[in-house]
Amino acid sequence: MPDEDVMYDMVITALTLQSVLEKMLLNVVEMTTETIYINIRVTWQQHRVVITIGVALPKKTMIINHDLRQHMNFYIQAERLRAYFGQSADIKSSVTSSRIITVIDYPLQDVSL
Repeated sequence: MPDEDVMYDMVITALTLQSVLEKMLLNVVEMTTETIYINIRVTWQQHRVVITIGVALPKKTMIINHDLRQHMNFYIQAERLRAYFGQSADIKSSVTSSRIITVIDYPLQDVSL
């Protein structure tokens, strides 16, 4: 774990992480009756925070990958991040036949300023 000062600076804009998770869940959970597993990893290095969210797609599903790729557009959430953290902040998502991986990447910002 980072020290307390770094943890204090690892803020994210309001509702960004929540809305990304909700969108991922709504587009997967409603299409299956199987258990869904979500892995969330937060890393920090060289003054950047990277949040990686992975969702394993169930084997029995009505999901069509092409449709899922269209629904995994995080344009609004990415714009919210860029407005707060600058143009280097981004949210990208990739969809394969077995999983969805979404990466939220933004610079650490000293919230005490």
